[in-house]
Amino acid sequence: STFLYSDAKIGNPEKEEFNITVTLKNTGFLDGEEVVQLYVVKPALHDRNPIKSLYGFKRVALKAGESKQITIIVNKTDLKAWDVVSKEYVLTKGLYEFQVGSSSADIKITDQINLH
Repeated sequence: STFLYSDAKIGNPEKEEFNITVTLKNTGFLDGEEVVQLYVVKPALHDRNPIKSLYGFKRVALKAGESKQITIIVNKTDLKAWDVVSKEYVLTKGLYEFQVGSSSADIKITDQINLH
């Protein structure tokens, strides 16, 4: 089957936990399953930052033509990275990009927030 991702929304990013929500629609003629994957691109903390990191995923079963809102909860603590200078985990200030798709090579939709 084929799937359409739309309507990415980031809810309440000023809170310690916030939601990333997308709408997933089965656009095919058959019932199917999709694994919705959430990746995060963090602001650079040092020269060894990963390009992106898998943050979470959900397996979703949809009947042909069916749509569902998919929500993944993001905890700011999980966005922290090890700072080799201060020798502690820190939440880097700057632009965070959240990418949603069926794999790291097949990103369907993105949204960004600036964390202070």
